[in-house]
Amino acid sequence: MVSLLVRTLISTALVLASSYLWTQTAPANSSTAVDLPRIHLPETTAARFLLKKVPPTYPSAAYAAGIQGDVLIRILIGGDGMVTPLALVSGNSALEDAAKKAVSQWRYMTYQRNGKVMEVVTVARVRFRLSKNERISPR
Repeated sequence: MVSLLVRTLISTALVLASSYLWTQTAPANSSTAVDLPRIHLPETTAARFLLKKVPPTYPSAAYAAGIQGDVLIRILIGGDGMVTPLALVSGNSALEDAAKKAVSQWRYMTYQRNGKVMEVVTVARVRFRLSKNERISPR
């Protein structure tokens, strides 16, 4: 229980620290045609603007190995609501590509502050879970 709490606190601290270090310029592949103001939002706040969530396709190698867990991906939500995956924040690297592919298909409502459309940098959580029957038991 304590180790889970410590891991959660460390993950949260890393996400917050990385958002302060994140540059304020749009990446070359941004879906936004013009430079928009950018804001950083916590995962829970950004989730309220989610319109379409596409589930990930489980990678066959990860499935066969019994790998599961959450993958956190830093994302940029453009002024048009389209998502650009930016970087793996935490999670198993065997699940990273599938998580990025899934979140790139997610769509969000346009975020506005004081009547101005803004880009949003946040974290998306993609869950990979195996059912009890699919889990590999330790030998």
